[in-house]
Amino acid sequence: MKTPKVTVLMSTFNGEKYLKEQIDGIENQSGVEVVLKIRDDGSTDGTTEIIQGLMERYGNIELTQGENVGYANSFMSLMLEDDDSDYYAFADQDDVWDPLKIQRAITVLAERDYYLYASSLTIVDENDEVVGEKKFENFRSTVGSILSRNRLAGCTMVFGKALYEDFRSQLGNVIKSNSFGFGHDGWLMLYSLLNRGEIIVDDESHIHYRRHSSTITSSHGGLKKRIQNELRIFNNKENRRVRIAQILLDHYKESYSEECLRVLKEIAGYKKNFRYRMKLLFGKDVKCGIPVVDFKNSLAIIFRKY
Repeated sequence: MKTPKVTVLMSTFNGEKYLKEQIDGIENQSGVEVVLKIRDDGSTDGTTEIIQGLMERYGNIELTQGENVGYANSFMSLMLEDDDSDYYAFADQDDVWDPLKIQRAITVLAERDYYLYASSLTIVDENDEVVGEKKFENFRSTVGSILSRNRLAGCTMVFGKALYEDFRSQLGNVIKSNSFGFGHDGWLMLYSLLNRGEIIVDDESHIHYRRHSSTITSSHGGLKKRIQNELRIFNNKENRRVRIAQILLDHYKESYSEECLRVLKEIAGYKKNFRYRMKLLFGKDVKCGIPVVDFKNSLAIIFRKY
């Protein structure tokens, strides 16, 4: 049987402290042939020197250096070029991967076009000591729920060539329009569902997801930072959800799911259309499965800040 070829996509930024451990874990994946593509997003520490040293050691690492564009657009820039792998995966710069992480995902995907694999997380501290588990109970796999709250972690995601190619064909439009920094993983989930795929969430964790003081994502930083982030999302001055829905509608394909397109149309037009507002408010299309977030989103719809 042919060994599956997997391209792992990583964006780095000032990640010298944990980078070697992460790359070693990616290179030691069992049962797959790995190609590691890295884009450095303007690091000012020793990140690129570490990568260049590991390139000589492993021989299957490609490095692109660019200006700082933010992690979402940096990841998506890696996908602009054609690639001939069987599967693709996102990787952060500071986690620890189980040797069977990718193999497990491929087994679950079972070559289903446009399906997307994600998993639970084992959360660890700076010393790789386990501090908790993060599972995704009541996860709702709809375009509305993803726009309401992107709950899954991109570093757990694995997907096949069909989804990669469709997403890549739209990246020019996405990157140009993504000034508000919606995550690469969120965009990918939306395109999976548009293509009538499914998002499979594995209850097993195969990754140590490191939380530390320099973590980029907004889920870290204490109660004050989380409250500030929730207020920022609620105020939604950028009208991000409406803009994302309109971008997807503007570049739709005939093969896309009619149900997904219906929800996108309602989100894009809810401010001016009372019927759309009522459907979003009292229906399940934009419920994400977290009661407090769903309540906050209901308020956002009422005050036209969704």
